[in-house]
Amino acid sequence: VKAVYIAASHLKIDRVARKCAQHLIKYLSTDNCIEIRSLPGIAKNKDFIQQVDDYIGQNFDQIKENSYLLNLHCARIEVLNQSKEEMTMVNTSSLCRLVLDWIRKQITEDNLGLTTITENTFMLYLAIDNSLQDCNSLPTGDVCDTELVQDYKKLSSKNVSQTKSKRKQLSQPSKPRVLIYSREIGEELESEMEPHWNLIASTKVGEHSYIALVTLAGKLAKLSIKLSAVLKMFECEFCANQFTRADR
Repeated sequence: VKAVYIAASHLKIDRVARKCAQHLIKYLSTDNCIEIRSLPGIAKNKDFIQQVDDYIGQNFDQIKENSYLLNLHCARIEVLNQSKEEMTMVNTSSLCRLVLDWIRKQITEDNLGLTTITENTFMLYLAIDNSLQDCNSLPTGDVCDTELVQDYKKLSSKNVSQTKSKRKQLSQPSKPRVLIYSREIGEELESEMEPHWNLIASTKVGEHSYIALVTLAGKLAKLSIKLSAVLKMFECEFCANQFTRADR
């Protein structure tokens, strides 16, 4: 049926494609839904794609170990937070939308290829305007420019983000910035997204780890997101330096 749907969709035989879609929806399962969502031409049928996306969203916790999902291209992102307290207040969907919005800008505005996005790990921080920025743009000597961030800068590809001239502050908030991850922020980003940049489903898989199924420029892909507390890193490095000095 999948092969017939692909052929009918390509040849624009709508009646046959519609019948095939109805059959595939009827027998949709956690085992085959990612494969069906990956079918060429599925984006032409909005009703079909919406039903598949709804099914995936409702069953993503059971789908997250699906072999088709595991084999998708994956964008790996680490997001630095001000504190562990801030990390506990993250809204999963809004976090994933912020990451998706950052990836969209890298591809559409900075001309990064999808291959570059999925073959590298990116370390991002939250700027005061509630946007994600690459840690390559953190000024040298900044309190958040930790040894880990410096190592990341050295390992980053020369053509990624660091060529940007604009730098946005991380800043030190007086209280956890819950609003940047609020549901309202996520919904606002969703309304701005184009159909080819879509968050289909997301879930928490560890204490500070998340995965999401998305479309990147129309291609089905996966996000793997990890949160880290930048102040904790700074404190650990400070303690290590103090210990080294005392040992001398």
